[in-house]
Formats: sequence, structure tokens, C-alpha cells
Amino acid sequence: MNISDMNPLRIILLPFSLIYYAATIIRNILFDENILKQEKFKTPVISIGNISLGGTGKTPFVILTAKIFLKEGIKVSIISRGYSRETKGVLTVFDGKELKLTPEEAGDELIVIYNHLKEYGNLLSVIVAESRVKGAELSELMFRPGVIILDDAFQHRNISRNIDILLFDARRESESKFADKILLPGGNLREPLSSINRSHLIIQNNKFDDYKILDKLNDYDKPISVCSYKVEGIFNTDIEKNDISGKDVIALSGIAEPYSFYKAIEDLKGNIVKKIRYEDHHKYTLQEINTIKGIIKENQIIVTTEKDYAKIMSFTDFYTEYPIYYLKISSYISGNKEELENILVNLIS
Repeated sequence: MNISDMNPLRIILLPFSLIYYAATIIRNILFDENILKQEKFKTPVISIGNISLGGTGKTPFVILTAKIFLKEGIKVSIISRGYSRETKGVLTVFDGKELKLTPEEAGDELIVIYNHLKEYGNLLSVIVAESRVKGAELSELMFRPGVIILDDAFQHRNISRNIDILLFDARRESESKFADKILLPGGNLREPLSSINRSHLIIQNNKFDDYKILDKLNDYDKPISVCSYKVEGIFNTDIEKNDISGKDVIALSGIAEPYSFYKAIEDLKGNIVKKIRYEDHHKYTLQEINTIKGIIKENQIIVTTEKDYAKIMSFTDFYTEYPIYYLKISSYISGNKEELENILVNLIS
């Protein structure tokens, strides 16, 4: 853990991290002392979040959690702020019958959630809302779910929840970089590490790696389950599985942590010849698409992430004229599965 590994701009911002730290501590005390009120709902509420900047795998875990209930015939309503969306307010993304918003209107992650869960039909509703309270109000009024799942809501304490689940990226936590110990804007933490004590359950996300439960997570005396990723396949608009073994691949991504994305392509025997990386939730422009068109050579293919593919779909001539595919992954519980499922099912019982 070395401060010299940090971006120089981050080092300049370190004093502001102290201000952020003080503000966060004060806000949490106000909620803990019930000075700031939490809205409570009749429907059981599960929050899935993290305490660091993106890349912990919340979206696949939201899908996994929803499936646990949906498979039992329990209606699920998923609420998310829809990061980087072009709309505002409380909107229904999926009402159990049809998709009502585009990726630009809903945010890329909610379209991925819809694509993975749409088969459950009217058991599922998906809502986008900056205010989780207003989203939950709409959910109870319109859809009467058996459980509400809040995506990325650990810091949104104005809504009461029955279970707070925190995700940690095992690889990032094992590397223990200095920035991962410091609050924003100088570091990567959204809250002090002491906030972990507020959670009910910890998920260590191993993704495609194989880590034992980390000692640092055991220190918090919380139930810990482990989740991992599995590759569902490489797909295109025809929803056909494709074999990329031995093919030259341009890996295109706009996600926080592309390491697992690259590893999955390599595990599928794809030969990555170039990596094109944008920031998380990147909005593609026509100029960027044209630049990518100029990069791809004969016999090369483009493989991107599922949420990037959802946004690329708006450039019709691009995905119809060029060999573009997306990597589809899913999350599964690889450690302490029974404990996790018991906690979730008991919530409904």
C-alpha cells in the first residue's frame, strides 16, 4: 500500500477527502440517532451496494438475488437510479409486459437487468428513480411486489431496508491499494470502512478468480457468502452463441474494472489484439464509433460487454455491418450459498 501509486491529481485532492469524511460521519450519526428519518415500507426491502467506486459487480448480483425470489413465484420490483441516464424523475422501465425505455432513457445497467429477467414476465417490475423512496412508493402502488430490491443504495439511507448487502471485489481487496483506503475525491471509498458495520451481509465477489474468504472481511463479524462469475457465451443480435476460439479480438469496454472482461475472452481462447477502454457508463458518440470502424481489420471481431452492447445498438449500421458480439456473464453463489438463501427467504417468511 503506497501513496506513490496514486494519480497525482488524487494526491492533490486528499485534503478534500477529510472534508468528505467529516460530512459522511455527521450524516451517518444523524441517521443513527434518528434525527434524519428513514421512510419505511410494508414491502420487505433489500439494498445491494458497496462502499467503493464501481466494479464490484452489483448488477450481476442484483440479477442473482432477484432470481432467488422469482423462481419461487415471488414478485420482485428492482429500483435503481439509472446512472448516466438522459431522463429524470420516477419512470417504469419494465412493467411485466413490455420494455418502456431505451438504454439512454433508463441507463445501461437496467437494460441488462431486464434482458436477464424478462422471462419472468409480470412477476418482475423495474423502476428508475433518483429517489429510492419515490421509486418504492410507485412500486407498491402499481405492482404490489413481494420484495423490493434497491440497486446501489447503501449510501441512500433515507429509505429503510430490512437487509443491507455489501459487495467487495476480492481481487481489489487483496491488492490493498492506498486509494482504496481513502475517501473521495482523493481515494475510492464512498464511506469510511467503519460503515461496513451497518451491513447485514457481506458478499465477496471472486468473479473469475478463486480466492478464499479474505481475513480483512472476516474482521467485521458479518455473515459472508462468496459469488463468482460464469460465462453464458458470446452473443450477437441474433441471440446465437458464437465460438471466438482462435479469433483476433478487439476488446471494447466502458466499465470500471475490465480485468475480468479480458480474462473471460482469454478463457474462451480469443486472441486479444487491441483493447479499447472507456470510462464506466461511457456514452458512445458517432465520432467514436467511426474511429472504431477505422481500427478493425479484416478477420478481426469486436467483443464488448453486455451493457456496452445495449448502447451500441443505437448505431444500427455499426452492428449490422461489422462483426460485433457481446460477452454474457452471470453470477452464482460459490461459497456459503445456503446461508445467503436462508437469510433472503426468511425475510419473506
